[in-house]
Amino acid sequence: MALQGRRGEVEPLFAVAAVAASDDPACRARRWRATAISPPRRTRRALVAACDGCTPPLRADLALLEGDAAVRRGDYARAAGAYHDAVAGGAVLRGVVAADRLARALAPGAGLRPVFFGDANDIRLSEGVASGFFWPSPALRLTAQALAGVVEQRDVDYTRTGATIGVDRWYVRPDLELAGRAGFENYAGGAGSGALAIADASVRKYFRDTSTLTLTGRRESLLTAHDDNEIRAWNRIIDLEALGPSFAVDGGRLGLDKHLRDGADDRLYAELGIQHYEDGNVRGTGYVHYQLPLDARPGSWTVLRPNGYVEAFSDPDRPAYFSPRVHSAIGLMGHTIQEHGRVRLEAELNPQMIIGSAGDVAPGGHALVDLSVQVGPARVGVAGFGFWDGTDDYWLWRAMARVEVAFR
Repeated sequence: MALQGRRGEVEPLFAVAAVAASDDPACRARRWRATAISPPRRTRRALVAACDGCTPPLRADLALLEGDAAVRRGDYARAAGAYHDAVAGGAVLRGVVAADRLARALAPGAGLRPVFFGDANDIRLSEGVASGFFWPSPALRLTAQALAGVVEQRDVDYTRTGATIGVDRWYVRPDLELAGRAGFENYAGGAGSGALAIADASVRKYFRDTSTLTLTGRRESLLTAHDDNEIRAWNRIIDLEALGPSFAVDGGRLGLDKHLRDGADDRLYAELGIQHYEDGNVRGTGYVHYQLPLDARPGSWTVLRPNGYVEAFSDPDRPAYFSPRVHSAIGLMGHTIQEHGRVRLEAELNPQMIIGSAGDVAPGGHALVDLSVQVGPARVGVAGFGFWDGTDDYWLWRAMARVEVAFR
């Protein structure tokens, strides 16, 4: 039932198992098995405590569960250690199979994606992004990325190039993950051409109830978001030449993803952010959503997310970029991920009521579709994203294709 996502039905069974556990150690071990499978993340400390008093074969079973939990959160180093313990404890066949599965997950990979963007301000961007990664050890992953493209607005255009190197999936402890990258963007063309150093770093804390707390710091341009392997991206530039594409933004954000109810997947996400613009302006943001699961089975995941967003600038109404005194929105988002065989489909729709700086209210929202298929060692896909703000009739669109290959 836990694997089918039927969390509410699992909890009463836990209670029955707890009563039976006082007389039956094997039943107690089965309860720990179900408990470890149900949430997506369990620390080594929790599993070892759960296993207190178990026989060696049961400890081997729990070592396998510990490894599976580590794989789900991306902590491959501790997964490797847990599978080794499982083999040493007597679960030889299952431990070897799990270790082989982990070795395939540690294969290096590379990807290529063309990206296209356009909006109501007549800004157009087209670029190609090549990326790759490899694991020097199960403890961390190294990444590299290079891009080349053009960004233009009416009769002004800039050639855009850039590169980054980074590290992620670095678990210094089972409950603490670090990531970071650094690089540059270079613009050649009209006014505001030049190079910009960019970087980001993050630290994420995992809690036993599967909640997370993430702190992120970034230095970027207003175009950096287009380089990420993420179809969602918003634009803030109004006048590209007046702003200059190498315009720098420094900032940070703190996000809490809070698990709310035992036996269910209800979650609350809240984020606060602050950015300092190159011209001295300061932007503050806040976002919150409540995640209500409608379906959570293997291969099928659907949630409903009532959400709210607000932003404000210290010095509003700058002519070169969108900088409202206060801008807010209330939405009701539906998000689904469906996996059937080799095919994966992600879709999202978020109709909103948007409140502009002048107090004007109008509809708006965003939508996305991301479709991919596994073809041998490669995953091939296309994705599209669109946004509309009815308060000033602003719209944007974004399209991306992806080819990602794992060298197994």
